[in-house]
Amino acid sequence: MTQEEIKLWRDVMERVITEFNPDDEYPKGTKYFVKVGEKEIPPKVLYGRTYRIIEKEYPSATLYDRSGGVKTNQFIETCGFQIGEKLNYSVVEANTFEHHYNKKVKNARDFQNFIDFGFEMLQKLNIDMYKVRMAIDSGGDISVIIGMRAAYTYNEKSGKSLIGFLVSKDFKEKNKTRLNFTSEYNYGGYPDQSFVKVEITSWADLDSDLLDHHISQIKLQYDYIKDSKQTQWNVKANTTNSVIKYLMFRNENVENWVTALHEEKYDLRYWALGFNSNYERLDRFKNENFWQAIDFDKNDTSPTARTTRAKFVQISKGDLVVIKGYGGSHDLIVHYLGKVNDINLEDETLMLEKLPGELYRGKAPRGKGAGNWHDTIIEITRKRDIELLFYNKVGTEMENVKDEFIKWLIDNPRSNYFNNDYDTLNKYLDTYNSYFDLDIFLCNQSNYMTVIGEIEKVAYLDSNSEFYKYSDRESTHRPRAILGKTNYYQFLKNKFQSDQVVIDKAAHALNNNTMDLNKILYGPPGTGKTYKLQREYFDKFTKKETSLNRSQFIENIVSELSWWQVVAIAVLDLKTPKVSEIYAHEIIQKKAQLSNSKTVRQTIWGQLQSHTVMECENVNVQRRMEPLLFYKRKNSTWTINHEFLEESFPEAFEILTSTKNFRPNPDKLIRNYEFVTFHQSFGYEDFIEGIKPVMEEGSPELTYEIQDGVFKKLCMRAQGDPDNQYAIFIDEINRGNVSSIFGELITLVENDKRIGEENEMTAILPYSKQSFGVPRNIHIIGTMNTADRSVEALDTALRRRFVFEEIMPNPSLLNQIVFDGFNMEEVLRTINERIEVLLDRDHTIGHSYFISLNSGDTIKLKSIFANNIIPLLQEYFYHDYEKIALILGEGFVTPNKLKINFATFKEIDTPESETKYQLRTQITDIEKAVRILLNQDEQDQ
Repeated sequence: MTQEEIKLWRDVMERVITEFNPDDEYPKGTKYFVKVGEKEIPPKVLYGRTYRIIEKEYPSATLYDRSGGVKTNQFIETCGFQIGEKLNYSVVEANTFEHHYNKKVKNARDFQNFIDFGFEMLQKLNIDMYKVRMAIDSGGDISVIIGMRAAYTYNEKSGKSLIGFLVSKDFKEKNKTRLNFTSEYNYGGYPDQSFVKVEITSWADLDSDLLDHHISQIKLQYDYIKDSKQTQWNVKANTTNSVIKYLMFRNENVENWVTALHEEKYDLRYWALGFNSNYERLDRFKNENFWQAIDFDKNDTSPTARTTRAKFVQISKGDLVVIKGYGGSHDLIVHYLGKVNDINLEDETLMLEKLPGELYRGKAPRGKGAGNWHDTIIEITRKRDIELLFYNKVGTEMENVKDEFIKWLIDNPRSNYFNNDYDTLNKYLDTYNSYFDLDIFLCNQSNYMTVIGEIEKVAYLDSNSEFYKYSDRESTHRPRAILGKTNYYQFLKNKFQSDQVVIDKAAHALNNNTMDLNKILYGPPGTGKTYKLQREYFDKFTKKETSLNRSQFIENIVSELSWWQVVAIAVLDLKTPKVSEIYAHEIIQKKAQLSNSKTVRQTIWGQLQSHTVMECENVNVQRRMEPLLFYKRKNSTWTINHEFLEESFPEAFEILTSTKNFRPNPDKLIRNYEFVTFHQSFGYEDFIEGIKPVMEEGSPELTYEIQDGVFKKLCMRAQGDPDNQYAIFIDEINRGNVSSIFGELITLVENDKRIGEENEMTAILPYSKQSFGVPRNIHIIGTMNTADRSVEALDTALRRRFVFEEIMPNPSLLNQIVFDGFNMEEVLRTINERIEVLLDRDHTIGHSYFISLNSGDTIKLKSIFANNIIPLLQEYFYHDYEKIALILGEGFVTPNKLKINFATFKEIDTPESETKYQLRTQITDIEKAVRILLNQDEQDQ
């Protein structure tokens, strides 16, 4: 622009400012403003009105199109005005920060100190909030950015806080040993500065010299950039989060702010509104910020009309709404996100305020409580649906897919771009990305179509875009081809459309899964508790191999293999790899995931060296263990002896082939469950983890290692396969010491404490020192025999965390088993009624003892009474045969009057004769004995 043009634009802007009435025209939620005297005007309003005046009154003047966010602000600054900023944040920014804080910030006191010190620093240096940017990046850094430099950051790692500081290079070099920087890097250009991070256990650990020096370097950087008329450092990147700026500039208490936000969020009501496929009307709704789509006649009394109007009158000022479209394949498109500012009940119109944020496009929520998406008005009540539609949370955070895309390009070569060289592709993709307003490689399920739309607009529809011109110069649009329909578009669709299928399946399974996570089946012996597990529960957690994807297939194989075996398969596949290549192999990564190991590289080294053939001179480890099959070359690559591998682990060849050419076997079943029985010697070490003795084959030495227990192993499988349900079945759960076996996990198994739930909790395990939590897709289902121990006698903590389902005897199942004069239903019912009176219902007898009996089979009937029923009664009544006689009758028990010839003393009365009851030693007619039990035949045998 020439000086004359700048003067013209400035003069017209001053005129617009003079005429501007902020009381009538100031848009709500405006973040930036231009301040002249006592007046503040939004930049987009100032630019738009100035543009129209110049277009109308100065037809010969050059019109500069600078509409849209940063470009508008920069243009106004060029014309000599200063941009200011209000401490506003969007709903999406608030939700993003709340999610990050709740999930990633565990050291709340350190983070509050980070905010407090930041406030002191900003106040001391009189920093203009518009000149700094604050962000949450994908690596978890909460950053204050001045110019193009991260200047002050907060993160957490392994339970400790990491604070990042801006320092001079000289300070860094002089103090790196004393202050033990965990990371450091140098900035290029002026000022000559470095960025360092310090690990602390509390804020008091920070060195005062470091803090003072940091403030001086912030001032140096700020003074360098503050007078620039171009605000390129304030570009609205995806990572920007204005909540941090709000908290730091106001020195807010973070915990109080998060609590208030949560309460405010869930005090609102949320609505989805249709537009009845009238797209012309939809455009008016979006442009004019209102909604009116109740198309029923005022006198319409149909159920649909009455239901729609009943919902409308429940909408209140302040409620949040989305205007939605719903179509084939259950696709949902959110066209507008806003807040209700006013309601006209007569016209059935909502006046809306548009809210910023990414609009959802994907599959509609389904299942119980989701509502009917064809309705004109739907109230959204499920928390996960509110998060999805109003706060842009789809259950997964943004991920950088660039590395995955490069590998996809190399594995699926179309034009052999840059000779399929990884480093070259990586470099050029970074260059391509710099031409877009958003990071095109930072994606998730909800925004990948937005990314495709951005590329389509910049690379194909706008021939004047800088990327289009660059692409045209580079080998006739090679950049555009790499990012285009047959490459990056296709990669994104493959990745996220298939992910959506998985999400739908998982949501369907979750919505239709009415099973309790923690349940105990309890009842007297023989009622079929274990039988119910086998018949009703096992199949729910069993699937055919055809339902597995390749990753799940590999996981099932790897879970049964030792470390040396998976290393052998990786070396066999890679032929002559280095350790770094072995580490990156998919089968090693899957093993690492299942083992939760933090020292995978060391484990690989240890396995290679200890299983190296003796004649290898490049390995100095003396202690070798069978099988010996690896060989290390001088160039640090490894090979495997195929002949030795064939002898010691012949399955390796078949496993490698099956993983490479994945063809699921339709006849093979995969068990997503484990079955254990608790007993007095079953402990924490068997269930969670413990130190176990190990003797490698061929080694005379006994060693010890930490081994995972059955429940921990299953949890690792379930956590790596969140789309499927898993279960552990515990028979006789009350026979073990539950408090000792579960340990700290007794808290973690609660529904809301599971991984991914609202009150997610983890614990540090005592042996491995690993952080461990219980996945939300694992069920704990136990059985207990009330004759051994009543429910009331169970550990209180266990009872509080489990749902109990009583399984009592069901005599009706025996009514078809018939003998001479009776059926087994009336026999069992009679026995149990007598037991309840003489003892209690917990000691009744189950139907399963008789369920396999055939009508008329007197031999088996006699055996059941002799070997099952009578021993149970002897145990119940502690050999009180008088009570056993009252239950079984004279057919099974006979009275015996004892006549004892006592010695006589004048001073002692002789006891009367006593009747003792004893079991009949032989029952010749079992049917008659049972009839006597039923009081059908009272004759003595």
